[in-house]
Amino acid sequence: MGDSENPADTITIRNLGHRKNLIFDAIIEQEGIEVYGCAIALIHRLRKAGIKTAVVSASKHCDMVLEQAAIQDLFDAKIDALETERLDLDGKPDPYVILELARRLGIDPQRSVAIEDSVIGVTACSRGHFGLIIGIDDGDRRELMMEHGADYVLKDLCSVHVHGTADDDLLPTDLVDMSLISKQLAGKHPVLFLGYGGTLAPVADQLEDVRVSKKTRRILRVGLKKLFYAGSHGLDILGPDMHLELPEGAEALEDLDRAMEALVRQFADIPGVSIGRKRFAIVVHYRQDDVDNADQVAAAVKQVQTLLPRLKITGGKEVLELLPDIDWDKGRAMEWLLSELGLDGPDELPIYIGDDVTDEAAFLRLRGKGIGILVADKPQPSAATYRVNDSREVLDLLKYLIKSIEDK
Repeated sequence: MGDSENPADTITIRNLGHRKNLIFDAIIEQEGIEVYGCAIALIHRLRKAGIKTAVVSASKHCDMVLEQAAIQDLFDAKIDALETERLDLDGKPDPYVILELARRLGIDPQRSVAIEDSVIGVTACSRGHFGLIIGIDDGDRRELMMEHGADYVLKDLCSVHVHGTADDDLLPTDLVDMSLISKQLAGKHPVLFLGYGGTLAPVADQLEDVRVSKKTRRILRVGLKKLFYAGSHGLDILGPDMHLELPEGAEALEDLDRAMEALVRQFADIPGVSIGRKRFAIVVHYRQDDVDNADQVAAAVKQVQTLLPRLKITGGKEVLELLPDIDWDKGRAMEWLLSELGLDGPDELPIYIGDDVTDEAAFLRLRGKGIGILVADKPQPSAATYRVNDSREVLDLLKYLIKSIEDK
């Protein structure tokens, strides 16, 4: 079998495996990872609908592959070959690994969906009594997968659609009756979180052109006694007697400077692309309808991020952002502020209004203890409770909230 004392060029099973791993690592580093677009799109839709996602892999390269593809943040839990060995769990066709994954998600397997591309994987899911098992096969294994427990066998994930979850209110309703808000406000003090561009102010092609109207500024001055500002997804928070900058974010400032220089050069000749710098973020706006430019922008941002591993990529509506790669988002920032200000008690009602995909982290954390309001011109999957169409309706909502408070 060979051992660690064998020369590297000795033909043994162990050394062949080691050489294979080195070649695999080199290929990944040089050529990167090609992701399946339908699979990634499905994961985004699931997460936007508030559905937890997890990945299981029999490979020891799982972390590297996820990081190279910049999709490591799309999963709430992960188990790979290294973790399986550490836990001393038998792999497929036994179900123990995927059952452990369900346990980590806090979800009953019978209320879970398992997606597998191998017959042995389908068998493991069937033995684990998962609620829905989808096999993926574009060849001749369909009947075999069905025999081993698959409920459906698809050629790819493009045909899987997300229509919400068991909780119908994951599809936000139009906020046509303000009395719904009043009922929830009864006996409580509102704590209001507001997005800026797309929420308080209409979106503009250039960041510097996003302006809050005089009418909105007047409403905010009248209705809000204290204002706190949170920028770069909550990495930079400023308010009366308060200033928070996460040290992990400060450590990435040099990488953000380098990324800004590189992206300014790359986007100089691409029409319809604008780039802005916040203290802890780089924001790239582009037109989604220009497919060639959109792909070029995404590739350029990914290329820069690969060279600067202290940064991560997030996205929104026609926006890509580079941020410090730390475990922090708008939801965590909101909870930190509520706790720090002593506003996380039963007498307070947090209300968060936002228009972006990145606001979903806050909407999710508010479910059952606050109100999330999505700003979107049509219904779409979201963890928000309600929806308004645009920044004008946000202003109407603010007026209503202020009048309700004054009436008390």
